Amino acid sequence: MARAALRVLVEEGMIENAALQGARFLDGLRSIRANTVREVRGRGLMLAVELHRKPAARAAIGALQARGILAKDTHDHTIRSPRRW
Repeated sequence: MARAALRVLVEEGMIENAALQGARFLDGLRSIRANTVREVRGRGLMLAVELHRKPAARAAIGALQARGILAKDTHDHTIRSPRRW
């Protein structure tokens, strides 16, 4: 079963696609100019936005979810992509 899953990842180019889409999202997030954003970081599709003030992440998560965007708050001041899409 694990070999089949790995084969699908490779054959369908999912690894490369995650890298490309992640870079695209990271560039987009880094282009946001807001006083509340301290840092944007990530690798592939695991991305995080760290905010300057605490607690700010939970309120931002609610606003994102209202717009259909999945995200998770972490440490009161960090927003990250969910582990499972």
